[in-house]
Amino acid sequence: MKNKEDEMKQLTIGKLAETACITADTLRYYERMGLVKSSRNKASYRLIDTTTDTPRYHEKKWN
Repeated sequence: MKNKEDEMKQLTIGKLAETACITADTLRYYERMGLVKSSRNKASYRLIDTTTDTPRYHEKKWN
């Protein structure tokens, strides 16, 4: 079972897109390209681990 700290490291695709100033569609594209990986919570929302995946899509966006 995940603790509260682990949950805070994971954001829904919408929250992460808002934080990164990109669209959720862009994050879905990055997921299809293998740049980010998501898991699903009990409500089937995509969760992206910001500690490991965030730098990968920023590199793609800014380079």
